[in-house]
Amino acid sequence: MKKIKLFGKTVEDKTKSPAKTEKTKGTKKAAKATGDNAADDEPKVKRSEQIKICFGVLLLVFAIIMVVSFISYFFTWESDQSLSNLGFFKSLGSDIEVGNKAGKFGALLSNFFIRDTFGIASFAFVGMMVAISLRLLKIRKVHLLTFILKSSVIMIWVSVALASLFRDNLFMLGGKHGYFLFTSLYDIIGGIGAYSVIVVAAFIIVIFCFESSINGIKKFFAKVSDFKMKDLGKKLKEEDDE
Repeated sequence: MKKIKLFGKTVEDKTKSPAKTEKTKGTKKAAKATGDNAADDEPKVKRSEQIKICFGVLLLVFAIIMVVSFISYFFTWESDQSLSNLGFFKSLGSDIEVGNKAGKFGALLSNFFIRDTFGIASFAFVGMMVAISLRLLKIRKVHLLTFILKSSVIMIWVSVALASLFRDNLFMLGGKHGYFLFTSLYDIIGGIGAYSVIVVAAFIIVIFCFESSINGIKKFFAKVSDFKMKDLGKKLKEEDDE
């Protein structure tokens, strides 16, 4: 704001300079454009949230169907086995009655996951779907990549371990995946080698998947060493007394 002399008096010039006027207009236009862009983005954000919620609910419903079909499979797998031999689309269109509580779809679904893949360890897929659903619905924050990797590793190990124990009597507990891996290990390194690999793998999985387990393992070995030292001390003392 400039000061000028008028009739011998000093007064303030309140007229705005052209540069400031242009700058003010530019600022207003930018603000208006930003507001328009924000208004245009709001429907996109809402649509994205709606898609996430719908997808999260669908995953949760599918996880419930999987649980029902998996549990029912252990009671009805013998009677429903003929359905799975027809193939997916032929089975759905057939007149064969099934005992699975989730219907024909549940019978085929459980047969694929439990018998043809990872056995009872396939329940890990349910956990993964629930975790993804909770993340999408913003019910609980879950580190999905870490959770899925850990669940997958544990699922594979459980499948092989159960196949090594029940491959002859209860084949479905380990599934075809567990049976294939264990028999391959058995043929390559023998029975002792295969079971040793399973035990060592369990130890490694516990260390890497459960961080708190490291302290527990240290305490366990510390107690074992203390026990051995005390036992050795008692024996030496007894020998000295004799």
